[in-house]
Amino acid sequence: MLVGDKIHGGVEAQLGEFPWLVNLEYRNEEGDLQIGCSGNIINSRYVVTAAHCVQGPIEELLGQLVSIRVGDHNTATENDCDDLGCIDKFKIFHIIEKIVHKEFHETKKGRLINDIALLKTDNEITFSFSVAPICLPSVINSLHPPINGSTLTVAGWGDNGIEDFTVEKRIVDVPYVENSVCPIHVLPTQMCAGGVTGKDSCIGDSGGSLARRSIGAWVIEGIVSYGRKCGGDKPAIYTRIRSYISWIVENMSDT
Repeated sequence: MLVGDKIHGGVEAQLGEFPWLVNLEYRNEEGDLQIGCSGNIINSRYVVTAAHCVQGPIEELLGQLVSIRVGDHNTATENDCDDLGCIDKFKIFHIIEKIVHKEFHETKKGRLINDIALLKTDNEITFSFSVAPICLPSVINSLHPPINGSTLTVAGWGDNGIEDFTVEKRIVDVPYVENSVCPIHVLPTQMCAGGVTGKDSCIGDSGGSLARRSIGAWVIEGIVSYGRKCGGDKPAIYTRIRSYISWIVENMSDT
């Protein structure tokens, strides 16, 4: 697998910012829980993430994916506060169903194809200031796809250029790069963003969102998938959400 799952550069998010972002928790053979990838709340029962966060080498590295932590900011503290007050303590939801795209696979060159999965929680997620879903592109009918050079935002707890994993949620703005000019070969179901030295998604951010703000709402355009070098001059590769709207809708039950 090519390197590239993390937030490189950027700044710490404010409390409650990017409330759809969740931590995925893995249990190893010793019974210990570890935080690995990220995911994104899209309704009260489902989280969308990257398929390589659900199956494959990550299981050998971290263990079995068992639960989702919602509403967290600093993974090293029980309660997250700033000068204005505190947000609600994070909540844990167990995963009762993992739906990985049937055609997900890794090529010989380490490219991840159809890198998308849905996770169903055991109970409904209650929304609040620090816990809320992100819109799918189909929700806003007038929203056109991003154009080359437009600003998109990545959030996560990944490598910031100093540590492999940060304890605080961080965000970074990256430019969208149309497939026709992306220096890395990608499929129509993928998208490129970044290529600005020092600003990128990186190890630990896999499964998180590539998002943009439009008409007062945040919309998910991509899922952090892979890349060549964190914070380098080549864009990172994301799963293009618009290519999978039908797949997402068809695979969500009871909604």
